[in-house]
Amino acid sequence: MPEAQAASKAKHLHDRIKKRGGRYLRDENGNFSIVVEGRRIPISFDKANIALAELLIAECKLSTISQVAQMVIQRLMVLAEPEAERMNYRRFSYATDDRIYIPLTGDRVLRISKNGTETVENGTDNLWLEHPSGEPFGYKDADRQAALRTFERLLVETQACVKPALRWLVGVQLGLFPYIRDLCPGRFVTQIQGPSQDGGKTTGAQRFTLVHGLGAVKGDCSVPFLQNEGDVGLLVLDNREQANFDQKLTDFCLFLATGAQYGRSRVDGTPRPTHGGRPVAVLTTIEGVPKRELQNRIVAVDYRVAGEKLRREPIEAEIRRERHSILSALVAVFQHFLRIRGQLPVPNAIPNFRENFEADADLLRAFAAVSGKEPEWAERIIVGWVAGIGGREVEETELEHPICRVVDERLNRVPKPYSHNGRTGKLYIMTAGELLSEIQNLGTRIQSLPSTPRGLSARIRSTQFCAFDILDEDSATDVPELKRKSAARPIGLFFPDPDCIADRQD
Repeated sequence: MPEAQAASKAKHLHDRIKKRGGRYLRDENGNFSIVVEGRRIPISFDKANIALAELLIAECKLSTISQVAQMVIQRLMVLAEPEAERMNYRRFSYATDDRIYIPLTGDRVLRISKNGTETVENGTDNLWLEHPSGEPFGYKDADRQAALRTFERLLVETQACVKPALRWLVGVQLGLFPYIRDLCPGRFVTQIQGPSQDGGKTTGAQRFTLVHGLGAVKGDCSVPFLQNEGDVGLLVLDNREQANFDQKLTDFCLFLATGAQYGRSRVDGTPRPTHGGRPVAVLTTIEGVPKRELQNRIVAVDYRVAGEKLRREPIEAEIRRERHSILSALVAVFQHFLRIRGQLPVPNAIPNFRENFEADADLLRAFAAVSGKEPEWAERIIVGWVAGIGGREVEETELEHPICRVVDERLNRVPKPYSHNGRTGKLYIMTAGELLSEIQNLGTRIQSLPSTPRGLSARIRSTQFCAFDILDEDSATDVPELKRKSAARPIGLFFPDPDCIADRQD
């Protein structure tokens, strides 16, 4: 009799699971799983559940498509029900107000708090956490500042953003924010847009999927496929043009931004298991999104390559090689983020997604602190984000013309040939005191001119100018003359050559 055979096979399988040290879990939606030797196996009638099929074939000599096997699966659910531990299932990472959890190699989980970090068993705190691609990172002791410089060099400086400050917005939103995404129910969709072939869009985005162990960006994937994948932490939808945005894709992107509960059924009508969470979303595009409802939920970042492209293969190979060191160093950034979160004001640059923008700002501040940069570095970049996101061109300030006059008329020094952000030009180096004296000697009345070198230094470092960039030892680390000397902190005025486009090679 099939029922008798199924009862015998189910009891045998249950006993074998226990003998192998296995246990049962039950998620927030009532779905059961088996954990054997660190591997979680869903208990379901889904014929595509290869892990369960392997277990049934190995222990019961049954495939899951047979009638008896289906009976065994149902009986196994009954046996699991009284023993199953209740768990929340998450993938990639999970964050609460005071803790961040990240899966590690060896079936362990890294638990981060503002007071420290520790590795714990999966299932601790009623949380079962998995990497969506089976590629968690190996946490190790690393030179944090060196690893963060590697992150900056490989993943931030290579972004082909037309507006330089937005490289760091992309770097934080795609590189750090996915690990704390649960703290922000509303999240903007990053739209990386630029010309065909030479915009550096796909290569720039894929550097982040590689460092997270997620593989390549998503090309021609249907919406049901993306829904079935669930929360992968960071989802990059590549080459999405206006013709691609039917109602299904539009609704899916709106879900990624604002969140909503949705359900799907199998062919037989039974509910398809779904788990909490949704990934941070990125679109690469030439045309941009077509509908106003989606346009209101994106932050557009223009990309354009100037000059010779950087070679893609060596950069991606080094990212794969260094990802464990980079992510290990970012753990200290996340810990500092938990300490400082919400303590400093942040401009309301994106009213619909204020929490997301504030989190990005605090993550940048934490990165500055751990990497050894001064706080002013982060604040200047945040100011650049506000200008860049708003789509406003940098307007000439009251100080712009006097500073240009000082350079043209009063500086008796030879500029240093220099390249910055993919542009060639001339670099003038001086102290804030020298610059203030020369401006005062012009005899021009400037209402907003600070009265002290310290005040002028702070003012120009927080201002974006049209004709030149302000550089210092943080933004131009290869210029020895900009290193701090005693109480003096030199500044650089970089004037790009007229025929250079203000963007980055990629």
